[in-house]
Amino acid sequence: MLIKPAVVLPDVLRRAIDAYRANDPITVAESFDLDARIVTEFDPLLAAQLGMEELAGPVHASSAVGILKFYAYELSAFDVKDLEVVSSIQSGRNVTAICNWKMRLRDTGKDVFGTCRNTWILDSSGRRLAGARSVCGILTPSWPYDLH
Repeated sequence: MLIKPAVVLPDVLRRAIDAYRANDPITVAESFDLDARIVTEFDPLLAAQLGMEELAGPVHASSAVGILKFYAYELSAFDVKDLEVVSSIQSGRNVTAICNWKMRLRDTGKDVFGTCRNTWILDSSGRRLAGARSVCGILTPSWPYDLH
């Protein structure tokens, strides 16, 4: 029998994740410090589903305004239908987690399932996020798709 422990997250991170689940970019951005920086990488299949095939590398956003713009743009492309934090571990100010999610693309109504590996950095007070890095991929690509 496998016993799965409850995922424990700092309050600021729990609020940010709950806001993301609720498709609320303003509250997500408010979780970050004014001079925070985030980096997000999308695998090519996910980028294609989101209409961002031209992405050649990670997406960077910095400052409260830049992070708000990033989440507002991202959440304008899809509705988050489910997000589960599968596992997490905290070491000092770093919190690393694996999240599985389901989104519905706004332009097609198609559901897409995926996973992200995230690392968040808490500020020195532990009440704000000073930075984040996410690597996101798709679990259920649409067929047919081209792997080349």
